[in-house]
Amino acid sequence: MFKKIAFRGITGFVLGVFVANLFAIVSSTIFGQNGAYTPVAQLLINKCGSEIAAAWVMFILSGFIGGLCSASALLFENDKLNLILQTVLHCIINAPSMFLIGWICYWMPHNAFGITIWFVEFILIYAMIWLSFYLSYKKKVKQVNEALANK
Repeated sequence: MFKKIAFRGITGFVLGVFVANLFAIVSSTIFGQNGAYTPVAQLLINKCGSEIAAAWVMFILSGFIGGLCSASALLFENDKLNLILQTVLHCIINAPSMFLIGWICYWMPHNAFGITIWFVEFILIYAMIWLSFYLSYKKKVKQVNEALANK
C-alpha cells in the first residue's frame, strides 16, 4: 500500500505542477498585458522577495496539492467505505490544504468575499469532478454487468 500511495503522490506532484503552470500560461494569455507572463501573484513575489523565490514556493505547493489529491483518491478504492464516506473524507483531506495553499499563494483576495468565492468555486469544481468520475464508473459497472449477463 505504501508503494501505491508513494507512486500516486509522486505522479500527482508532477500533475499538480503541470496544472499550475498551465493555469499561469492561460491566465497570462487572457489577462496579461503586452504579452507578459505572470507565473505567480505579485503579492506572493512581494512576500517572497523575488520572482524566483515565489516561483519555487508555487512549484512546491502546487506539487503538494497534486500529490495530496492523487494519493487521497485511493480512498475511493477502499471497498470497506461507502461512497458518501469516501467523498466526505477525501474532501476533508483536500479542502483545508487547498485553501491554505491558495491563501499562501494569493490565489484569492484575502478578505471575506475572496474566501467565499474560493469556497463556492471549490465546491462547484469538486462536485463537477466527482460527478464526472461517478458517471464514468457507473457506465463501466453497467458494461461489466452486461458482459457477465451475456455469458
